[in-house]
Amino acid sequence: MVRYAAPFRIGFLCIAFLFLSHCTWPVQGRYHYRDTDDVAQEERCHIVEKDETLWRIAQKYGVPLEDIVRYNNIDDVTKLPVGRRIYIPTQTAPRYDDAPDFIWPLIGPVVHGFKRSGPINYSGIDIVSPEGTPVKAAESGEVIYNGDHMAGYGNMIIIKHKKGFSSVYANNGVTLVKMKDTINKGQIIARVGKTGNGGEPYLHFEIRKEKNSLNPLLFLPHL
Repeated sequence: MVRYAAPFRIGFLCIAFLFLSHCTWPVQGRYHYRDTDDVAQEERCHIVEKDETLWRIAQKYGVPLEDIVRYNNIDDVTKLPVGRRIYIPTQTAPRYDDAPDFIWPLIGPVVHGFKRSGPINYSGIDIVSPEGTPVKAAESGEVIYNGDHMAGYGNMIIIKHKKGFSSVYANNGVTLVKMKDTINKGQIIARVGKTGNGGEPYLHFEIRKEKNSLNPLLFLPHL
């Protein structure tokens, strides 16, 4: 095993902490983030009532129906069980006119969605795919982190993009890029693995603007 010199390893950790700030160590395959008053104010929670539809909920809060569907990872809009919590996003993609045109790093079911309310927050999405599936860069940029020094994230890559945006790819089996590599959109940078918490093959994917985590589903194209 290659052992990094202490200053070099510390540099790695500093970069990761800058982009993954406010996190606690993951448990049971999830990446947990402390709740704050600011976070709680960013999102509203609606409890579904009898005979209520998503369209009526969207109208009530003045939020596009599409944003609610994507934000809550709703597969079937006709099935809305009474009592379900529906999170109403106030943060939508149009707030960032300078956002890159991100693409999906891979195609697969999203099993854990982005959440920014409640006692536990989840700063990205988990996309299930067979072990070894190629992981593609969601946008062009430069690799600013490539390592496994963040507990629970496994093999992780962070790519810096223009306008302060970055993307995070974690739980990789193998990584195929190096620090400071210039990456093209769609380039294969890793392969799906299970090196993080949970022990299952999936890609943990995040989009960030400076230090703020954003809901990836609001920036990725429709499938």
